[in-house]
Amino acid sequence: MMRLCLLLLTLTAALSAQVRTANINGGRGGGKCTLELVVDGVAEVEVRGDIAEIHTREGRPATWRRFDCNRPMPPIPASFRFRGIDGRGTQHLLHKPSPDGPAVILIEDYKRGREAYTFDILFK
Repeated sequence: MMRLCLLLLTLTAALSAQVRTANINGGRGGGKCTLELVVDGVAEVEVRGDIAEIHTREGRPATWRRFDCNRPMPPIPASFRFRGIDGRGTQHLLHKPSPDGPAVILIEDYKRGREAYTFDILFK
């Protein structure tokens, strides 16, 4: 029974994840990615290079609107900054990118209905 529960939890987590590859549009200077998604509950966004993944933790499945970068984020950026732009709930950086894992942003939207969230990650 315990194995079945663990299998169901693993499958549920895998099904709630949505992976997206960045639209790379070039540019000079420091790196910048803008991400926009729709959340109704709680979601985590993992960003690694030019790949981002949404993991819905509570509520309806979060969905992508856009993921645009001027270049892919390096595995270990010399500098990294998160900037929340829009959304009615909270969004904040849980983890900076490191050799141990991706950048992770937490979005919490506890009001009823879906809401669009936009944030930037800036890096060198």
